[in-house]
Parts: sequence; structure tokens; C-alpha cells
Amino acid sequence: MTPRQRRGVLLLFVAAVGAILVFSAISSYVDDVRKDVEPKTTVLVLTRSVPELQPIPLDAVREKSVPVKWAGRQSLRDPAEIGSLVPNTPLEAGVELQQGMLVEPPSLEEGQQEISILINADTGVAGKLQPGDSVDVLATFPADERQHSPASARTLIRRARVVTVGLPRSAARPGTNPQDGTQTANEQQVLVPVTFALRPTLALRLTYAETFASEIRLSLIRRGDEGRKLPKGKREFTLPPTIKKLPPAQGTGQ
Repeated sequence: MTPRQRRGVLLLFVAAVGAILVFSAISSYVDDVRKDVEPKTTVLVLTRSVPELQPIPLDAVREKSVPVKWAGRQSLRDPAEIGSLVPNTPLEAGVELQQGMLVEPPSLEEGQQEISILINADTGVAGKLQPGDSVDVLATFPADERQHSPASARTLIRRARVVTVGLPRSAARPGTNPQDGTQTANEQQVLVPVTFALRPTLALRLTYAETFASEIRLSLIRRGDEGRKLPKGKREFTLPPTIKKLPPAQGTGQ
């Protein structure tokens, strides 16, 4: 065998070894990719936007195949899981449906209506309210010298049933301009929209308080205590009347 032939055989051997190594590397890469994308499961994705507390049409949902390791634990995988549930916040197209996004539709008793107000997260049992909870709605009112009424704190509504609790949102806290008394935007506050099921008269009372009260607070009632009555005389609290100062004593002449 000539030297040229030996070099040719050596090159063929090196090429064969290289091909085997490249094939092994590609096979290993393909196996790794297959492990990442298999097995697969099905998740539910919205094809169009759905408003808050509105039923989700069947044609607004499609099944999407994704690797199991990429699917969330709370992801909905079967259209039957939606049932009569409704979103507790507006959902945009392309959102992957999860259990925490859907709640039971609000149910109103005869003679009730829904009403929503914004509650300061610092004063509204932030993070603890759930649909179906019962709360007492408390409000504080400033003194009114023209009506000769002192500042007071009142229990406006007893056992108000919470229908939904929206997502917190930031808003400017109104402040008072010391020069002319006008309202100005001040530091930021976190507001939570809370929807109640109330009779019309109580809805009017809540609307009045939202407009004129200095502050509204929610007092969460423990499950099982919804029927407990409030003691008499405990619905309103006012500070004791201020004792008027006596006029200074006049000096007696000699």
C-alpha cells in the first residue's frame, strides 16, 4: 500500500469516527429536547376577551397542547371544568384559564341588587375578603356645626354579603389644599372594588356613605356568627360633648 493510499484510509477512518460522534451528539440533543416537550397535556386558552362575571361561551375557548412541565398546576384542562363558573376579573384573549380566575356566578336573593364601591385596602380587611363573606360596613362622619352634630362612627349595614372582590388598583389619595381648602391629589393609595348584594334602601345608604363619609371600613364577620345580633346602643359612637369653659371670674372692686 502506497503512502498516499494509507493517508486516504486514515482520512476515511477519521471521517467515520467524526460522523459517529456527530450522530451521537445529535441523538443526545434530540433525546433531551424530547424529554422537555414530552409528555404533553392540554390546557384551555381564551380565543377572545370575556367580561367580568359573564359566562364563558364554548366557542371562546380552545384546547392547546403544551408539555406537562410547562403547564401550571392550576391550569384548566377540560372544558367541563368551566361549567357555570365566571371570571372574577376581565380576561383578555390568549389567557390560559386557571382555577383562581373563575368563581361561582353571583346569586341575588329576591329584592336584592348588586352595588360596588371602592374600599381602601388598608381599611377593608385587605387580602382576607372572599365572595360569600359577610361584613359589617362601618363609616365615620365629620362634625357638622350647622346641624349641631358631633363627629361620629356608625354601623351603617349589618351582615352585608360580599358578592365579588376585584383586583387592587392604585389611585391618588385626595388631600386638602391648606390655602383654599380644595381637594388635591396626594400620595398613592390602593383601592379594592368590592361588590355587595343589598336591598335598595341599604344600597342607597352605602352610596350616601361613600360620598359623604370621611372613611369607610369593613369588619369581617366570622363564619357562623352571621346571625348574632348587635347589642342595643352599639350602632353609633360619638365622643362625649365638650364641656364648655366657664367665663373667667370677674374681679370685685374695693
